[in-house]
Amino acid sequence: MTTREFIAKAVKGEVKDGKSVSSVFYTHNCIYSYGYHYPLLIKVGTKWVLNDKGYSATTSKHIAWARPFADYSVKMITSSDNVKQSANKELAEVNADIMACSIRPSTRKSDLYLRAAMLQSLIYFLN
Repeated sequence: MTTREFIAKAVKGEVKDGKSVSSVFYTHNCIYSYGYHYPLLIKVGTKWVLNDKGYSATTSKHIAWARPFADYSVKMITSSDNVKQSANKELAEVNADIMACSIRPSTRKSDLYLRAAMLQSLIYFLN
């Protein structure tokens, strides 16, 4: 099985916890690229969150292969200790954008609310 196929099967629930192929592995509702330091796709409830912060040429390929399966994407600091900090920072930015939309009406406001809700779910998941 190729790495691309493995990612697709993991998202569909066809890969058992703890399984891996090449440089990607799946455990505890998360697909990792090259180790626990880089969570590629994290399942939060029924949604998949993509970490689309570049890391290396190969991880960039993994991101491209995972992107079609992601419901949301965030740019995470790749150290597992800092993922929550990164999500909190992005949530603060999204909340500021929401406040700006209250001043200047925008068609993006509903998208911002969805993104904020997803980030809050991710932060809750990481606690």
